[in-house]
Amino acid sequence: MVQLPFVALAALLITPFTSAALTQCPSKEASWTSKTGTEYTICRNTDYRYGGGSLKVARDIKSTNACAEICSKDPRCVKAVYDKRNRICHVKDNANEAQMNWASDAKFDTIRVKNVNEGVFISRCPNPTNNYRSKGGKTFNVCHNSDYVGPTTRMTKNCASLAACADICSGIKTCKKAVYDKQEKVCHIKETEPKASLFWVQSKRYSVVHAPVESKPATQGKWSDLIRLPVIPVAAYVVPQFPQSQQLLFFSSWGADAFGGASGRTQFGVLDLPSGAVGQREVADTHHDMFCPGMSQLADGRILIQGGSDAEAVTLYNPKTNAFTRGPDMKMPRGYQTSTILSDGRVFTIGGAYSDGSVFQAGPSKEQHWYGTKQKGSIVKSGKRDNADAMCGIFVMYDAVAGKILSAGGAQDYTASDANNRAHITTIGAPYKPASVKRVADMAFPRGFGNAVVLPDGTVLVTGGQRKAMVFTNTEGILVPELYNPATNKWTQLAPHAVPRNYHSVSILLPDATVFIGGGGLCYVAKIGGSTAGCDKTADHADGEIFQPPYLFNKDGSIAKRPIIQNLAQKPVKAGSTLKFSVTNTSGKVKMSLVRMGSATHSVNSDQRRVPLTDFQVKGNQYTVKLPKDNGVLLPGYYYLFVMSPQGTPSMSKTVQIAL
Repeated sequence: MVQLPFVALAALLITPFTSAALTQCPSKEASWTSKTGTEYTICRNTDYRYGGGSLKVARDIKSTNACAEICSKDPRCVKAVYDKRNRICHVKDNANEAQMNWASDAKFDTIRVKNVNEGVFISRCPNPTNNYRSKGGKTFNVCHNSDYVGPTTRMTKNCASLAACADICSGIKTCKKAVYDKQEKVCHIKETEPKASLFWVQSKRYSVVHAPVESKPATQGKWSDLIRLPVIPVAAYVVPQFPQSQQLLFFSSWGADAFGGASGRTQFGVLDLPSGAVGQREVADTHHDMFCPGMSQLADGRILIQGGSDAEAVTLYNPKTNAFTRGPDMKMPRGYQTSTILSDGRVFTIGGAYSDGSVFQAGPSKEQHWYGTKQKGSIVKSGKRDNADAMCGIFVMYDAVAGKILSAGGAQDYTASDANNRAHITTIGAPYKPASVKRVADMAFPRGFGNAVVLPDGTVLVTGGQRKAMVFTNTEGILVPELYNPATNKWTQLAPHAVPRNYHSVSILLPDATVFIGGGGLCYVAKIGGSTAGCDKTADHADGEIFQPPYLFNKDGSIAKRPIIQNLAQKPVKAGSTLKFSVTNTSGKVKMSLVRMGSATHSVNSDQRRVPLTDFQVKGNQYTVKLPKDNGVLLPGYYYLFVMSPQGTPSMSKTVQIAL
């Protein structure tokens, strides 16, 4: 027996001859493509019932394809129905799509837009594109069925066509992007970037023109297309694996796009890095909703996920078995805490509601502290970083040997608070001694909820964030990343990413020296398992992007030749011991570093740190590297080993495990 949804069952009781709701076309769908490249699917012998009337009714229409053409010319049309018997085309009102019943009926054919997902962010035009040369002699790229969401500096009503809109843009010196409203016949001249952020989304109502942009990967890097994910990646970590890590795990809460309350379960996704394949699983047997946790990579490669929505719970992920197990509960329930592994392998957790070792706290408070972990613990002030706090700013140890920590951005308060663009380098030495703080060059943009990743060469990539920190919004999101070079004390603006990465976004270094960024959003729902229909879905970003930094390219934009690490033993080593391996595919003086595999959530990645390797001997292509002997510098756990060519291009990493 077919079980029907309640709405469909009620409809059956009122109208006895109504068919069961369809979830897919019962026959092979036909396809029709408009002149602008929009693709429509046609399902024969079906009808869209209920859920609203028709926006437009056209009579004496000869065929289903002719009805599809009518739909293509109406900016409001997402779905249409062709009445074959009476030769009538109905442009359907899609406002109540959830109540619309798709049913079998031989009298009708249904038509729907296939390749326009309203409001979905894009990084490339999903339709066939063309160029337009304006009357002023400027060339524009054209993308139909898309919109730039962001400030408009000038509006022209009664604009006859997209070409006319492009001509208006051509006559304005600063105009690089314009949007044509096909429904209202209005031309929108968009604000210039990066003064404003323009978000490119799919929309049948609009078409856009933009001046061609020259790709400069050698100086600005290059982004992948968007990677659609099954859950919003609020937290993420790289799975440790020999000889090279292959997977990125990420998770949200009890819902793929929702959180709220202690549910005892978590939605996980996995990205297979070599193939790009994406998978999903629910973890419920540890009875732990892991949203807003503390995360730490342990010495043996397991990932410790503690607290969050189920605030006392602890879960351990074992990369060798791909299994999650419940650990001992914390003595104090915590959420929004920070954790870090100590030099002896234990994990220190602070906040959210304190053992031999010491922990330095660089932020977000303006005062910095040392925390002692012996017996009942101790707190020693270590100096002042700034005159203001930096909630959800970025903090990253880019040189663990020298004790260098870059901090930048943040806001005074968690939300509804102007962000700042100030940056500092804090240098720490012996535990409990005052740290030195140096104000360095400011970022180009204020950033709250930004993310930072230390790269193999010691530069720091900062992505995302907002000019004004506003949780669960895209408001004033920064699309232009910046790269900080400690050697020159300069920030460089790079190629923009496609999606605003603000609250609940992540960034993390991948084993091939590229950077994954993703996420942002997540809907609060008071009832576990409840509907997210009332949420602002435009701020939910179940997707990611991968950035190739400039060091991966030659000056002409071609892919640079990488060094190759070979013959590295796949066994644990201790601080102070040696690594032996060979390096091919490069010549001249190379540089090396270890970068600890990260785990990121809520703008925090306390696992990542870079350890430059400078003590090594070379015989031919054989290298013997002496590791730092201080476990406070070389924390236990899994690292990427990178070799940089004389030109600065890093190798693909090899995995190194530092054991106690």
